[in-house]
Amino acid sequence: MRLQAEELIALIRRVFGVTAADRRLAVLVDLPDARVPDNPDWRERRAMAADWVARLRERRDALGMDADLVLYRTWG
Repeated sequence: MRLQAEELIALIRRVFGVTAADRRLAVLVDLPDARVPDNPDWRERRAMAADWVARLRERRDALGMDADLVLYRTWG
């Protein structure tokens, strides 16, 4: 299911209690490596996270903050 930008913004506000003092939103995704190989579900989640960030950036004014995609090595 693909959420629309307005739905994402409403979700973020409800879940995180966004205030006027908030300036940035980070969407974190871990990356596969030699120890933990990639799989289709994981690829789909990374693509979803990237899509969310792209759409939130397009609606930055409505969200009231910047959105960033943060990649990190998997912990296994």
